Amino acid sequence: EVNKEHVKEKNHVLYSCPLCCGCGACQQKCPAKAITLLPDEFGFVYPYIDETLCIDCGSCVDVCQYHNVPDIQHPLEAYAALAKDEKLIKYSSSGGVFAVLARTLIENGGYFAGAVIEIEGSKVKLFHRLGNDDRELKAMQGSKYAQSEAYRCYKDVIQMLDRGSFVLFSGTPCQIAAIIKCRISKILERCGKADLHQIVAIREC
Repeated sequence: EVNKEHVKEKNHVLYSCPLCCGCGACQQKCPAKAITLLPDEFGFVYPYIDETLCIDCGSCVDVCQYHNVPDIQHPLEAYAALAKDEKLIKYSSSGGVFAVLARTLIENGGYFAGAVIEIEGSKVKLFHRLGNDDRELKAMQGSKYAQSEAYRCYKDVIQMLDRGSFVLFSGTPCQIAAIIKCRISKILERCGKADLHQIVAIREC
């Protein structure tokens, strides 16, 4: 068991960078807004704590995937698929399955989240965004082989889930686990149980 006092060691949520995937769950759960995700010399983001704001509540450790034993679930089946629409495939990198599922959600009032590229001056940023129309879908199509600031849309995803909407989230396993962790924590605080059937996740490795 990890001592929660380690949270503040070296002004870092984790006392060892190799034990952090940069998912951003800790930042989202911090009630004091004391955590900032900053890039290292290689561009990978890690959480840092503002000691003047930290209230030593341990919320960041509670949602950290490296500090908690995961609930291992083995897949029952695995599927491979390819979109029939050649136009979708043209703008996709992995067969267009995400686009097919996203369009189904658009037709049924649901939402989807994926990585998009944004150019700010000379800087190129990659982050996740929530969408529910074809314009947003096109921006999310195609693989982006870089770390995305997925945590920027966690609150939006959870808000839609709380409203009863279905959400399709395309991302890495750690990003998906971060949303589930934050969502479970929020519901447990409110009513003591969690219902995650609304989120459909595509795990990209």
